[in-house]
Amino acid sequence: MRRWLARFGFAFLVLAFALAWEGHRAATGESAGAPSGRAPFYYAGAAALAVLGLAGIIERHRPPDA
Repeated sequence: MRRWLARFGFAFLVLAFALAWEGHRAATGESAGAPSGRAPFYYAGAAALAVLGLAGIIERHRPPDA
């Protein structure tokens, strides 16, 4: 599990940024397809992916003997 988390850490951060951007667009009304009530769900998903991404980055840079 740690190996996969380390492998996909940066991808999780990229997806977190994309979800946060969509949340911002939904909250400000720039996105025609998503209602503004969906923005908190985008932000919650972005936060969860950011946590996974940071955990993956930490795991990737952990010394091999730890």
